[in-house]
Parts: sequence; structure tokens; C-alpha cells
Amino acid sequence: MTHYIRLHGPWECWPPEGDPVRLPFPVSLPTIPFDPLPPTIRLIRRFGRPSNLTSETRVVLEWTNGCLPATVRLESDPTAPRTAAPHEAVLWNLPSPLPWRNALIVQIDLAASCDSQSITGDLVTECRLGVGG
Repeated sequence: MTHYIRLHGPWECWPPEGDPVRLPFPVSLPTIPFDPLPPTIRLIRRFGRPSNLTSETRVVLEWTNGCLPATVRLESDPTAPRTAAPHEAVLWNLPSPLPWRNALIVQIDLAASCDSQSITGDLVTECRLGVGG
């Protein structure tokens, strides 16, 4: 049986320069307090390793992208980042054993969108860990 752990808030938003800000979940453009919006942003969700994991326990990251293309990677995972189209679901097995401290990093290129000022919808719609199963 799979146990799910939702990775909702808090998310950090990092502009290309400057300090991060904490954002509520779901993350949407109106919640990003930069004026003007930077061409690229990084959203980071830090989390710890779930307890009671063994080396055989399967841990899966499930990510559902929002309204813009994004590149998603786990800081501790040496494999290539995953690219997600708008509203695409991304699923991958995480390395075992999972490190004690982790960071999910999502990079969104706002400059590549037609008009980032008129974008509506969430940038992150679902993010969770599946443990076991």
C-alpha cells in the first residue's frame, strides 16, 4: 500500500538575483511579489526523508505541472532534470536511500511565455511523495 505525503507549503521563490520569498500553496503568479517579474524564477520546496524507510522502500515523486513549461529536479538526484509541459504529470522513482534533507527545484522561464503579465492559473498544481507500494 502506498502512503502519500503532500508537499504543499512552504515554497520558496528565488529570483535570478536577491533573496527568496516564501509563497503559499498553490503557487501562482499573483503570489510572486516581484515587480517587474524576473525572466526566470526558481521555486524550491525543501523536505526531509520520511521516517521508517528501508533500503527496499520505494519512494516516488509525483509532480503535476501548472500553466507554464517547467524544469523539475531533485537536488540529491544525479539524473537529468525532467521537463514538464503545461499541465503534464511527472513521475519518477527517487534514489534509495533518500538523503535526510532534500530540495525539489522547479525552474520556470517566464520570458519564454507570450505575456507573463496575463498568465492565469497555478504554476504548481500538485506535488507529493508516494512511499511504499
